[in-house]
Amino acid sequence: MSNVCPPEARIGFCDDCLARRTPVGPACCRRCAHPYPKATSNHLCPACLQNPPKFSAVHAVGRYQGSIRQAVRDLKYQNRLMLAKPLGEWLADTLPNIPAADTPQCIVPVPLHRVRLQSGHFNQAVEIARPLSRHLDIPLFVNLLQRTRKTPSQQGLSTAERRRNVKGVFAQDKPLPAKRVLLVDDIMTTGATVRECCRVFRQGGAVRIDVAIVGRA
Repeated sequence: MSNVCPPEARIGFCDDCLARRTPVGPACCRRCAHPYPKATSNHLCPACLQNPPKFSAVHAVGRYQGSIRQAVRDLKYQNRLMLAKPLGEWLADTLPNIPAADTPQCIVPVPLHRVRLQSGHFNQAVEIARPLSRHLDIPLFVNLLQRTRKTPSQQGLSTAERRRNVKGVFAQDKPLPAKRVLLVDDIMTTGATVRECCRVFRQGGAVRIDVAIVGRA
């Protein structure tokens, strides 16, 4: 990723917003980035030990709080589309540490159901993925993954309910254009949604899947 722009040339947030970002670390699960507030090592969390996910790693701008939470909520619920570009550029800074042999070859955002899109909603994952794709020079495939049915919001559901809610929801209606995939979403809480997306990608022939998110809850 030698063509990544310098961070100072990209990020459009003020110094106060940057200062109010809470990093995921210093310690977190080395697979899903679940933060460990009182731990010092990056060991696997119980969820990843008991049910290993299909993705290789999660890359996050920071914890879903402070300036990150405010920006994501303003984009998602206040239709402030101008925040998508700086969020995507901010997210780009989490990726240059991926080894060259594991560098993603395509970017796919987590999809919304077509009913939501037709009712005037926009897909915040797509909008964040666009500047990420430009700055990393990795092609973006918006329609590769489809949400086959409309589901209730994940908000307020337990971990088990979230998994049931998205089970079998996603489908890949076109062949994967590459074997190394970067899946993009705005927030990750229990990981149920990205786990289900990655299960579909593995069935489609992906050999490595990285997940890029703005906020890790």
